[in-house]
Amino acid sequence: PAPKLQLLPDVVNDLHAALTAAGEQGPYVLVGHSLGGLEARLFAQSWPSEVAGLVLVDTSPAASFLLEADIPGIENALSMELITHAKLKCVLQAARGVELSSPEYSDCVQPLPNDTPAALRRVWPRCCGSDYHAAQLSLVSSLVTHRYDSADRLSLGDKPLVVLSAETEFPPSIVGVEFSQAFSKYWFAQPEALARLAASFTPCGME
Repeated sequence: PAPKLQLLPDVVNDLHAALTAAGEQGPYVLVGHSLGGLEARLFAQSWPSEVAGLVLVDTSPAASFLLEADIPGIENALSMELITHAKLKCVLQAARGVELSSPEYSDCVQPLPNDTPAALRRVWPRCCGSDYHAAQLSLVSSLVTHRYDSADRLSLGDKPLVVLSAETEFPPSIVGVEFSQAFSKYWFAQPEALARLAASFTPCGME
């Protein structure tokens, strides 16, 4: 665990320090999913000469929570208040020593697929303790208390950039019809905006 609760730049600095300590030679191709996509862009912004290219997987703009605040129905589906409440609940459950297999903890950890290697199964409990959830809570909260918008004005020049996004909408049965339609329209506009960080932009679909 980190010595203190982290903000996004702390994660990026830790990654850079880990790569340096391990003797890994750049430049690197960074692959970031969700919040990791923003971390990858911050890394490229801090050490541009050490980045060969980026792959962003279902990620969003730095100010996504502020941009999403006016989407109809978000207060009952995906608001910052709901997310922080859920993360805090996981922190408390983990601190109490609730087992990963307990129904009380089911919303706090993704189940492992049946073919997960035994080595990963052994360390999995360490990945989902109170330190992990506290870090998640701190990082998500920092999106509305700090501004990282400069990462979305990053110029990659001729470095390759791949932006991947799911093509399915959020299930209305889970988040409600109103929110599903409004948020999906917003969400699917993001990949093209991020792809324009590269100098040459060519949109392409998937079969």
